[in-house]
Amino acid sequence: MTSANKAMPYDQAFNDLVSKVSRLQTDLSDIAGGLGAISAHGMEDLREETTERASALARESQRLAEQARRNAASLERSFEDSLRRQPLLTVGVAAAIGFLLSLAVRR
Repeated sequence: MTSANKAMPYDQAFNDLVSKVSRLQTDLSDIAGGLGAISAHGMEDLREETTERASALARESQRLAEQARRNAASLERSFEDSLRRQPLLTVGVAAAIGFLLSLAVRR
């Protein structure tokens, strides 16, 4: 067998290997592109879900703030009504609190 004949199978095997590596690079590139698209889609879904949850939390906090404001106003009205209905009791409670505070301050 001549050296030209020996070189021929080696060249063919090398060319086949180069061709397979090239196809593998193309396939990997396609896979990476697909993963990028999936990742971008997933990020968009995550962004949408985060935005929806943030909006829901904002609405809920506004509702709770409004409820707290109504409760405080109701408590204030109740307190004022109680003061108007029982003025002597109110003066007595205020005097008792003042007396206790004066005892605490003296010590």
